Amino acid sequence: LNDNLGSVRVQLNMAMVDHSEVDHSMTENETSYYLQCRICEGKDLKPMDFNGFSDPYVIAYIVDDEGNKIEALGTYRTHTVYKSLNPIWNFDVDVGEDSRIRIDDYTLVFEVW
Repeated sequence: LNDNLGSVRVQLNMAMVDHSEVDHSMTENETSYYLQCRICEGKDLKPMDFNGFSDPYVIAYIVDDEGNKIEALGTYRTHTVYKSLNPIWNFDVDVGEDSRIRIDDYTLVFEVW
């Protein structure tokens, strides 16, 4: 993610859900996936405070094709890094692991605050 307000580096990986120990109602041929997401760091973020720095954090969530937030998949928030334009979060989250909603039908949104 990169624009005139700076950039944020994220790592994404699709992983298969192992339902064998969790959900015995699924057949062997049914497969679902979840998204492993790491919000790593920000670089050269725009100063938003009077002291020339920012107190940035990131919010991530899933939306459908019409931009509606999918509440069942949650909202995820990094910690705040105070007085920084180059924050390091290294925030890990598994999106959709505990849900039967197909996450590949939606969009993952990141907001930097």
